[in-house]
Amino acid sequence: LEYSLGADVSEEVRASTGVDDIQTVQGFNQDLPLSIDQDNAITMQLDPDALNAVSSVCFDLAYLDTEHRQIVMLGTDNDIDANWDTGLFKDNFRGKWGAIDNHYAYMELTEEGDHYNRYSVPIYLNGEETKMSVAYDFDKDAYTILGVNNGIDPATGMAQRDFIKLKKGDKIELVTYAMSMDEGNDQLIEKKSDPIVYKNENQLKEIDLYNGDYAYRFSVKDTTGQEKSSDYAYITFEDGDISTSLD
Repeated sequence: LEYSLGADVSEEVRASTGVDDIQTVQGFNQDLPLSIDQDNAITMQLDPDALNAVSSVCFDLAYLDTEHRQIVMLGTDNDIDANWDTGLFKDNFRGKWGAIDNHYAYMELTEEGDHYNRYSVPIYLNGEETKMSVAYDFDKDAYTILGVNNGIDPATGMAQRDFIKLKKGDKIELVTYAMSMDEGNDQLIEKKSDPIVYKNENQLKEIDLYNGDYAYRFSVKDTTGQEKSSDYAYITFEDGDISTSLD
C-alpha cells in the first residue's frame, strides 16, 4: 500500500511547504503465510524489515456449528504469541472466550493498551440496540463492563467517549452474528441470547468454549490504518485438547 500526499498540489505550494519531503507514506504490503509448527501452533511469518509499517496484529475467531450449518463469529482479540524482532506470530488459543452468565459475547477489539484492552460488544439493553464497552485489565486479569454508548456522536461524527452506566436489574441480550455454511447463502444472521439480568460490572468473565471446530485467521493493521487478513486455519477443541490444521 502506498499513499501519495499532495499529488495535486501546485509547484509553488510544494516549494513553500516542503511537501516533497513527505510525499509518500509506505504501508504494509506483504503476504501473510501460515504454517503449523512442531508445537501444533498456527504460525505466521512476516518479514522483520516490514514490521515498522505494522501497528497491530490481531486474530478473528469463529465457531463452526456443523449441527446447524452455521459459522458463528465470536470476534477479534490480540492474545497472540508475538515476536516483533523476528516477525513470527503464533496463535495462543486457550479454548476460552468472554461470556455473561454462560452466554458468549461477540467481542470486537477497539483499543490496545499496555495495561488494558477495550472491546465493543453489541447488545440490546432493555430492548434498545446499543454497544457495550468492556475493558480487560492485564494486571487484574479481569474484565470490567464500563457502560454503553451508541458509537458515533451525530454532532461531531466521532466515536463517543462518554458511557452510560448500566443499572442493576437492566435486561441485556447479547448479539452474535452467523452465516450459513451452505454455498450461495452469505446473508448475515443476527442472533440474540436469552435475556440476562445485569448484576455488576464484573459479570463478563472468560469461560470454556464449546467442544468443536473453530476458524482462526490473523489480521494485520498497518500504520496507514489499512487491514489485511490471512487465510483461515482451523482448530479442533475437545475437552481441553487442541489440534490445528490449515484445511
